Amino acid sequence: METEKELLESESPLVAALRTYHDFFVEHVFSEQERNSPVQCLLGMHAFMIYLGSLRVAFSGHAAAAFPLFRTALESACYAFLIGEREELESVWLSGNSSAKALKSCRKAFTSAVKDAAVEIQKKSWVAERTEEWINELYGAAIDFGAHPNPKSVWPYVDVNEDRDDGYVAVSLTSLYGAKAHATSRCLVACLDYGLLVAVILASCVDDPSEEALLAINEMNELKERLVRECFE
Repeated sequence: METEKELLESESPLVAALRTYHDFFVEHVFSEQERNSPVQCLLGMHAFMIYLGSLRVAFSGHAAAAFPLFRTALESACYAFLIGEREELESVWLSGNSSAKALKSCRKAFTSAVKDAAVEIQKKSWVAERTEEWINELYGAAIDFGAHPNPKSVWPYVDVNEDRDDGYVAVSLTSLYGAKAHATSRCLVACLDYGLLVAVILASCVDDPSEEALLAINEMNELKERLVRECFE
């Protein structure tokens, strides 16, 4: 908990930006979804709460463990979006665990949920170009960097020491990093990436997001891009 405490008490611009992201969900996403069905709203809230869980993990310094949560938050947001677009999917999802047949139907309907949602979201008049590509790229990255035990989820945290006096090679795998470690900062930037993506998907659950919400999304993106430059360039 020392890493979390140090980060929360710091003046890190990354932490301040994440607080801004949190406020966006509260002030814009969930305040503008009164026209959505209860199931759609619950899935959107679930996506947000899983995303908050990813922040807690990232603040602990366990960078690799945040990515499975990024994936789940992204999938839940896409489920929420698709149920709003295709009303029949709601009953498919609700009955998914009622029988083996229903489970098979549910899995079939939502197997390509992220890809399907990306296609439909790109059709929205207000979204930026390459949003479809962005959604698919981050979904793939969530899998590569932690949601599956792929090399990219392991090797960045491996340290090899060949300069030992005893002639052996020491190999270590770091799990938790400190508040000022590069791995921690990189994970906090990932939190910004996935937070913005989940925000865009959930904002797309309404046909006409408010001008205030769209302006806030642009400001969040500009903030993220600036912090990436400042922290890593």
